[in-house]
Amino acid sequence: MRIYDIQGAVHLSPQRDNAVAGVPGVATAITSNSFYFQDPVGDANSAISDAVLVFTGGEPIRRDGAPVAVGDVVEVAGTVTEFEPGGDETNLPTTEIVIGSDGSTCLIMAKPLNEPR
Repeated sequence: MRIYDIQGAVHLSPQRDNAVAGVPGVATAITSNSFYFQDPVGDANSAISDAVLVFTGGEPIRRDGAPVAVGDVVEVAGTVTEFEPGGDETNLPTTEIVIGSDGSTCLIMAKPLNEPR
């Protein structure tokens, strides 16, 4: 499963409410309770997003206990949801992957992209 498979070509995710696992990507932005990650290759279809928000519920932590950092190559497992900002049904939903609060489903796979391999 890739990020673009989760995003799909329509507004709501074709994977909505489904569990996904082994989704690879690169962390591109970090917040206090989530991070964005993007498929490093993409599907070459400009109509489909190659990035998605991962909601962690707390500081995004790698399996080794270190915080997720921009450039980390990660693999994510969780449940795909459609979040309505502010709980307002008039707002457009945002596709996200919700992972366990302990962060154990966010696994570091490789060195950050900015480090030599």
